[in-house]
Amino acid sequence: KIQSLERGRQCRQQLVAEQEEQQQQKEFAESASNQQIEGADHQDEQQREDAAVKIQKVHRGNAGRQQVSEVRVLQEKKNEAATKIQSLERGRQCRQQLVAEQEEQQ
Repeated sequence: KIQSLERGRQCRQQLVAEQEEQQQQKEFAESASNQQIEGADHQDEQQREDAAVKIQKVHRGNAGRQQVSEVRVLQEKKNEAATKIQSLERGRQCRQQLVAEQEEQQ
């Protein structure tokens, strides 16, 4: 009878130890799961930040190219205006020179 009581006590201790071990494993799994979720949240946040940076980069690039294009168009218009003024001035000078040559011939 003493052996039976001792075996029962040892069995109960073993069951308690197994239950505690299972509880620790469960808590560890939950902790790891929470860390993964937090890690996933951190990864999601990092991905969002990376996406925002990329969007900003693309927008700034487009805006910069548009600004350069506008500057080029403006410069081209200035060059066309300068060419027109030069053409008009050369024509006026040429006509004055022709008038002066005609007066000399008379």
